[in-house]
Amino acid sequence: MDDLLKSCDSFVTQNITFTNCLAFLTVASQFNRLAILNDCYRYALVHFEDILETSNCGLVALPFEVLRKLLESNSLNVVSERSVWRAIVSWTEANSSTRLPHVPILLTCLKLDEEVDGNPAEEILSHPIVSRNPHIFGLTLGNQVNFHTLKRAMLSQCASLDPRYQDLPSSRGPRMPNFLHLIARYKLNPTSLLSSGDGSELFLTYDNELDSWRRIGEQNYHIETMTRIGQRIYTFSMAFPLLCIFDIVEEVW
Repeated sequence: MDDLLKSCDSFVTQNITFTNCLAFLTVASQFNRLAILNDCYRYALVHFEDILETSNCGLVALPFEVLRKLLESNSLNVVSERSVWRAIVSWTEANSSTRLPHVPILLTCLKLDEEVDGNPAEEILSHPIVSRNPHIFGLTLGNQVNFHTLKRAMLSQCASLDPRYQDLPSSRGPRMPNFLHLIARYKLNPTSLLSSGDGSELFLTYDNELDSWRRIGEQNYHIETMTRIGQRIYTFSMAFPLLCIFDIVEEVW
């Protein structure tokens, strides 16, 4: 039975897509399938923007704690916090009668950055899930409302909630991962008798785990040394007099 479950876990992990990732995540959280849960969670962090743009992506079915864990992560891959706000609105409006009490906590997941997000405070405060939410108090529109005052108000709001949420660092500072790992892996071609069929694959992750969906490039030689200067990675090989440069922002050589 254990072998069968492991095979099922492996099958699910190998077939995660934008459409089914959050559905798998919901089921895995309900049945405590940790292997699937972790893989789907990591996939959702990387592809969150693409998942949001996918119809019937399963966002609205996510349990509150799973959604909160996703939205508060520094490794959530979003263009701006407006994507996080969109997710909060969609999830809440799908069942507002039971989900309005969760909005104050979800608002603390916003890591607003004025340079990237502009000033979404007025948009947030005037939205019905906030302005007509009986579980939110002390948030009012005014001439001085900006992302700084909104952030302070959100943290103050949560001080009256569950003790687990009384000191939330999540909304302080911009959203960025604590670490960024670039991993080079040798690729061997078993059908080639010559080394010319071999090479290296590059993976970019927010931790030291290697995920197939984070493959960002490859070279037809074995990368032995990498040096980072700014957003560019310089790769070297002792066997070939080659220097290749990879831009980790544009993801191009």
